Amino acid sequence: MTTEKNQKTRIMIVEDSMPVQVILNKVFSRIPNVEIVATVGSAEKAAKMVDQLRPNLISLDMKLEGGTGLDFLKLSNFREYSRSTGARCILVTDYSLHDRNFVFEAISLGATSYIRKPQGSDLARFTTEITDIITAFFRKADPSLRAVEPVIEASHSIDLNAYNLIAVGSSTGGTEIVRDIIGGLPRNCPPIVVAQHMPEQYTSVFASRIQAQTQRPTIEVKGPVQLHNNHAYIAAGSLDMIIEIRGPNLFATTRTDSKETRFKPSVAALFDSIQKIGLSNKSVAIMLTGMGHDGAQEMLKLKQGGALTIGQSKESCVVYGMPRAAAELGALFWSASPDKIIANLSHGTKK
Repeated sequence: MTTEKNQKTRIMIVEDSMPVQVILNKVFSRIPNVEIVATVGSAEKAAKMVDQLRPNLISLDMKLEGGTGLDFLKLSNFREYSRSTGARCILVTDYSLHDRNFVFEAISLGATSYIRKPQGSDLARFTTEITDIITAFFRKADPSLRAVEPVIEASHSIDLNAYNLIAVGSSTGGTEIVRDIIGGLPRNCPPIVVAQHMPEQYTSVFASRIQAQTQRPTIEVKGPVQLHNNHAYIAAGSLDMIIEIRGPNLFATTRTDSKETRFKPSVAALFDSIQKIGLSNKSVAIMLTGMGHDGAQEMLKLKQGGALTIGQSKESCVVYGMPRAAAELGALFWSASPDKIIANLSHGTKK
């Protein structure tokens, strides 16, 4: 569902707490070009209203009257609704840490992003973050921006045996794609290192879920760890993952002092470390969906150093921000949907 020029983004608030309803209504009403079409506390009632109200965006809590946010997503068949209309769902929740799996379950059912429920002390933070997300979801093409030169898709399969490392940068809408890439690449592939924009309380669960779902060993990196083929490594939230060479081996380690302060883990820090150790020509770098331009400049340096650089295609992105920034710089050799990326990186690899 793409909103036409001058048409407002229609928002449904699904939240059972009256005080939070008041806060969310106040926040959303202050965002330009937004219309609140309903505020509902019941999962079942909200699900029935989706087809009637046709919202572009749903703000969804996980604890609701008579059920959970998961119940709403299932009852409304939100994943299919989102695919057919372009609508988005943001989880606005404070679910306790022992229920973190619910967030990933919601994403598997079609939710796109998640944000911590606003508190009195950080209302400004919440307002800025939610405004940025909505703007990124429904931003119109700016005619003043120069057109992105077409990026040619790979015409042949790639043999991953020729590389020592696969590095992935990802943000909004990328968690399921990261899982698919880790699960879809050949079992004898080089180490896969991932910088996924994600709060620190979620990255350990993210790594555990990926390992359980793909059967590929997947490790959250909080400190120095040697990299091994057929393993995946997820940067811990709030820390940047850096690649180092120690003797004959590759290691991933962490730091907190990178220039990129808004996003941690930072794609820029990961890609920059690969270039600085002279591993560009032995690396594959993949830029997935996400807001902003984290890692674009560093991806260009990787390409100039001989890396195979790949971007997710515009049509397949939830937010075509990071891949677009890389494409505009000329940092990509080719772009494709996640399925084609996996296929091209798999079929040419020797088993």
